Amino acid sequence: MNIGELSRQTGVSTKTVRYYETIGLVPPPERADNGYRIYQPDAVERLLFIRDAQASGLSLTEIGAIDDSQFARAFARSRALGKGMSKRRLQRELSRRGVDRKMADAAIADVLEEESVDERALLEAAARKKLAVLRGQEPDAVRKRLYGYLARRGYDSADIAAVLRTIMADYRP
Repeated sequence: MNIGELSRQTGVSTKTVRYYETIGLVPPPERADNGYRIYQPDAVERLLFIRDAQASGLSLTEIGAIDDSQFARAFARSRALGKGMSKRRLQRELSRRGVDRKMADAAIADVLEEESVDERALLEAAARKKLAVLRGQEPDAVRKRLYGYLARRGYDSADIAAVLRTIMADYRP
């Protein structure tokens, strides 16, 4: 559902939904090709929870601390499926947002298992998508740029090298 529909279902303004995303109370949604936010049904529950917690007198900071586990799961699901983030990058991002390492690891493992995520397939998909943008450049430059791009996303160097061997075998500038 888009942000307008989410707003109608929860009574939370679109501006407030965007604010909650920026402070980490609501995980960033996937994006459609046109850049519009696409929310999963669990976003309704999350916003209603936040609204009810605020009505009970809790601050936004307290609300975020209450539900790190749910946040970590939603964040991992959104970023692994929507952006193809590696497990290592998810751990780093959740840590930056103050989620306990054990809780983050459990949430990531649960999401990857529930969604049957193949990290190698995510890596290859990200590499092929970036390769399309780099078409026309010299193979050595493409290989270096792809490697850097994938390393910044937290993928293991051995996995990157293996995927690059596969996709660069057919590369023609």
